[in-house]
Amino acid sequence: MPKKAKPRSLSAEPLEERLPISSSAAGVLFGFGLAQNEPGVERSATPGYEASQTIPSSSVTQQSTLIDLTLDLQLDTLAVDLFHAEESLLDTISSASEDPFVLTPLTPSAALSDTETDAHRELGDELLLFQISTLDFTQVSFEPVMPYRESVSHDFGDALTPPEDLTAYGYSPIANELKENGGINGGGGPQMSCCGPGGGSGSGSTTPYVQSACLTGGYTTACSAPRTHVSYSSGSYIYSHSDHTMYMFQNSNNAATINAAMNWVGTGTGTITVYAGGMVVAQGTSGNGVNSFSYTLYWAKPNGVANDAVDRDFTFTFTVSGGNTVALDAHIGYAEVQVQFAGQGGFASKTTAGGQTASNTVVVGQHVEAELHWDHTFTPTTAYLPHWSTPSGGDFVKNYITNDTEGRVVTHNPVIDYDGFSFDYYYTRKTANTGSISCGSIALKDPHGDWHYPNAEASFYIETPTVDSFSSVFASWDPAENAVGVRVFGGGFLDSISVMLGGTPENKDFSPGITWTANVTAPPVIGGGEIAYNNQVCVNECKRIENGEAERKQFVGVGFMLDTHFPYNKGYKVPVNTTLVNEDSPGQPCYLPYDTFIRSDSFQTYLIYKPKGHKDHTIWVTLSVINWGWSGTAICTDPSPWPSEKWELDTSPGAMPSAPNGGGNGTPTSYLPEWGYNIINFSSLYSSSPLANWVKVDP
Repeated sequence: MPKKAKPRSLSAEPLEERLPISSSAAGVLFGFGLAQNEPGVERSATPGYEASQTIPSSSVTQQSTLIDLTLDLQLDTLAVDLFHAEESLLDTISSASEDPFVLTPLTPSAALSDTETDAHRELGDELLLFQISTLDFTQVSFEPVMPYRESVSHDFGDALTPPEDLTAYGYSPIANELKENGGINGGGGPQMSCCGPGGGSGSGSTTPYVQSACLTGGYTTACSAPRTHVSYSSGSYIYSHSDHTMYMFQNSNNAATINAAMNWVGTGTGTITVYAGGMVVAQGTSGNGVNSFSYTLYWAKPNGVANDAVDRDFTFTFTVSGGNTVALDAHIGYAEVQVQFAGQGGFASKTTAGGQTASNTVVVGQHVEAELHWDHTFTPTTAYLPHWSTPSGGDFVKNYITNDTEGRVVTHNPVIDYDGFSFDYYYTRKTANTGSISCGSIALKDPHGDWHYPNAEASFYIETPTVDSFSSVFASWDPAENAVGVRVFGGGFLDSISVMLGGTPENKDFSPGITWTANVTAPPVIGGGEIAYNNQVCVNECKRIENGEAERKQFVGVGFMLDTHFPYNKGYKVPVNTTLVNEDSPGQPCYLPYDTFIRSDSFQTYLIYKPKGHKDHTIWVTLSVINWGWSGTAICTDPSPWPSEKWELDTSPGAMPSAPNGGGNGTPTSYLPEWGYNIINFSSLYSSSPLANWVKVDP
């Protein structure tokens, strides 16, 4: 005889004395089953049950599924009975809650006896000691709870069929089998004598149970803190997050604070235990006569251990003696700035904690490359880029390009360079013993879909070489003679006569116009590097006169330019801790048919340093400068053809003074000179540069 189509009712099953409970969504999530009713009849004939919803047969489709959940508080487990029925309850189950249907049961107690554990195993496939993590109405997935370490899934297929004696409303063969194995105390039949949340046993006794538990991260104590909390409430056995996990970030000190709190009903002692890597790492127990307890876990990353090598997952169990256990998880994430110095050693976190070492020390002129690294439990977004702060500890540039053609300081673009997942720069001057680079506005999404905005920072020591001495002396002879004179300049154009600083006076040896001497000590901890000079010249005047008509070089007044080579004197440099000596003898050749030459130059001679490091990852930086100059006017006193022509200094009133100026000792500076011209391109008589041309001017 064909079966009749029967309406089905979705009901909430109470866990003590079969007391009716409400048909709220919370009640449905507590435990639900499919009851068999006669057509058009609301059946509640079995005492202690109340239908939560009657489902007309017209709304029921084929392949229905019966899921009967039975919670056993004494064993702290969730027993799940899966049955196959004739029709589907897709719409019915979906209507039980507006949110996706997710059940999160209690964690089994770690204190189960061997007998109880064996009883679980003997039940075989009918008793699943797993938590329900997802239910999509075609497959239910179970995730393991301690101490079990397996995951299973059940398809609702034809292989599962209900027992023939499933006739009584709310019948649970698992409850019966638990009773037969000694898992449940109390009377016969399917009734349970243990109490559940919100009620007591028939005899008036109260079995303690955890009423609520929560974890909060950071310095927040309220369980309502967004993004940094997870909680459990026994009223509906719903967790604030389906995976029971709170996600938070360590602070700038590589530490974190987790506050755990619990409340319970009944007489008992509350214990909060913290596990990491399967081991107990902390535990706190309440006093007697209380019904609430809180415990704070202070965590700090060990120094010298990489962030990604630290165990960051913790399980907190909340247990009341004689009652149940609730488990909540915490994950401490990290966002860090990893740095590489001078293109060597690889990227690593840097901190000044623990003292100075070679690995946490950078020298001025070394490339500082910073990258943002984060815990990959979290997902970043490229739509909202992290923002880097201004590096501290010294003056810095993005780059300093130096060669014989140009000297150019590259600065950071404030619009684009400070946003992104990396930032790089060079220190050019140390203003503090330590420096840092930090990144803020980092947007990372946790598995719940919540966004976190941690900050990350790297700190390190900054070192610079020490200038022990930097001085200069002008040309001198014995007996004394003016440092500026009209002299034969060996190596010049045809050994021509020049008005110059230094040179070779008649019957005397050559003396350089100016000589610089420097001694520099290598930076501590790191050491190494090399020193040189960068000579910059500005031509104030370069004029020649013939019979009252004057001409001037066009490069006069263009500003400072490179004096021949970078570094000065064909790139000459010496290792740091070695005395650096170099010289210059500027002059102006004098030749016919002109009868007067006037020249005035200003110089800036920089003592520069380049640290050790990988090629293209170090720059020259300035340590000190000497400002000096000279001027002179030469007139022809005998225009006879060379070598009989004669020139001498013009000492008449109104003539430009013929003498040096400035010099002496260096002045500390970190200024990076820039140039776009090289005087070597203008000084030749055959220069093709327009700036090398002579143009007519007033005498």
